[in-house]
Amino acid sequence: MRSLVPPTVVALSLVTACHLADSPEPPTCAAGSHPFQGRCVADDVDAAVITIAASDTGSCETTPDSIKVAANGPFEFHNDDSVDHVIAGADGQAWVTAKAGQVSPYVGITKVGRWPYTVSGCAKGGTVVVE
Repeated sequence: MRSLVPPTVVALSLVTACHLADSPEPPTCAAGSHPFQGRCVADDVDAAVITIAASDTGSCETTPDSIKVAANGPFEFHNDDSVDHVIAGADGQAWVTAKAGQVSPYVGITKVGRWPYTVSGCAKGGTVVVE
């Protein structure tokens, strides 16, 4: 004799199978990238780049000395040094932290002008010229 499976068991099996097929939580991505199909991909932003690197003097240096960006145009700091650096405006207010070996989040300045900045641990900073 053959037994039939009750409809509630079949429905419960289908619901459980659907739950197991749900996609996992998206990955946490570094600045300058975003989750896409379960992995991190680079943002499609054409940002100006300032590089922070260790120097022979034991300090660090930034290149270039100045950059030009449009009002609220994105720029970022690539930290090629082995320590974190805090980038701050001339008034001492922190703009962003560039983690060791990483790229900082994007920065944008809305007001036109010349904006000098300092980099913690570096002998000198630079200037962002907003046009």
